[in-house]
Amino acid sequence: MSRRPMHVTIVAEEDASKPDRIAFHMEDSKGCKLPDDIPLTFSKKGHSPPMYKTDEHEIHFKLKQDPGMTLEFAHSKQDVLWVEMGDEDNMPDCPKEEPDQPCAIFYAEKSTPNTLIVVNTNPCKQHFSYTINFVDRTNPGPKKLIAYDPGGSNSNEGEDRIVEAGGVVVGAIAAMALFAVAFVFLR
Repeated sequence: MSRRPMHVTIVAEEDASKPDRIAFHMEDSKGCKLPDDIPLTFSKKGHSPPMYKTDEHEIHFKLKQDPGMTLEFAHSKQDVLWVEMGDEDNMPDCPKEEPDQPCAIFYAEKSTPNTLIVVNTNPCKQHFSYTINFVDRTNPGPKKLIAYDPGGSNSNEGEDRIVEAGGVVVGAIAAMALFAVAFVFLR
């Protein structure tokens, strides 16, 4: 099993019309804005070298914000990422509170003020919703969580591991076939 890194920037901008007076959007590693109405989709096909079905995605979310803003990712793994899993056909609602059980498919591995590392095992085709929580580091006392609710989708279409062994597997199968044919003729 290996991990394939993916880099996404979460941009926070002041916007008086939004909850908590903050608007969020995502940008890809080239700085292109990702559409708000299309969830991040994780696929294991089309990568070079190939991703296998047991490989995982490792998403590095970086926070970029307007000058003077004092947001940071929530500090604990339990607070920073809440996940609700759907199925192949249904997108669940974004979680509004910490789930009863942590998600073992899409989970926070590390949270620092400006970086959140998330692992997505992507075991099957299914939709999911998640909330990434931030805090304002200048607020004293218990930290109020500031939510951003993007969506996600898994397609798990990776390669089978047998491909990795290539010539060794083909050679072993050919040798077994030759042995079977010789056994039949020599009986």
